[in-house]
Amino acid sequence: MSTKRAIGVAIAGMIFAGASHAMLITDVTTNKVLFDSGGFEGGTVGSAPDGAITGTLTGNASTLIYGPDSAGPGAYSGDNYAMSIRNGGSGLITMKFDQAVTATGTVLKYEWVWYVTAGSYARLIGLDGAGSNGNNDVVFDVRLRNSAVYDLNVKQSDNFYVDDQWIVCSLEYTLGATSVVFTAGTQSIDIATRGNSETGTMGVAFAQAANGTYYVDSIIPEPAVSFYLLVGSISAIGLKRRR
Repeated sequence: MSTKRAIGVAIAGMIFAGASHAMLITDVTTNKVLFDSGGFEGGTVGSAPDGAITGTLTGNASTLIYGPDSAGPGAYSGDNYAMSIRNGGSGLITMKFDQAVTATGTVLKYEWVWYVTAGSYARLIGLDGAGSNGNNDVVFDVRLRNSAVYDLNVKQSDNFYVDDQWIVCSLEYTLGATSVVFTAGTQSIDIATRGNSETGTMGVAFAQAANGTYYVDSIIPEPAVSFYLLVGSISAIGLKRRR
């Protein structure tokens, strides 16, 4: 391999390793990415979320993409992240697949990072097969508030997470199952699915059940982590050529 080509491969590896997803949804059964928000890096700071790599990402008037100079907690990784606020109007960030997943037994994994400010009521709802955001058409409804986790409005566990800091989250959903597994940090809990789970799913939406603010970002490490891999690769290439 030529030096130029090897360096190109190393750079490509660095970019791939440092890619941000924010919300990444994978069909574990087929190893297919159903939704990839791109870490909000493709959107415009100060505008509603958009610019998904895979699937469709939209935000309403109560949501914004934040950047390094925004008045928030700062990104968990990359430069950008999303802010959702409810103060009269409710923030809604919708993330839809290109087509519904309906096969019973299909295992889906959702991965993201949440920053819930104290007193806020953050909500993640699974969209039914038609992609509806309505309260009567959800597949699952996971909520966080004041360190507790809720199934709809029913508290399931106290001291489940810590407010005012980034927390790595994931959710696993097997189509047709009566519950999903939600994980925040090191703690996991089963949350019941709703009656619409048998119709399949079309994605998820971040919403809010009370006034407050929360943020969403990527679980992928900063691209700078991979910079040292690039330097090492180029150095190794140089040593090999000198030999």
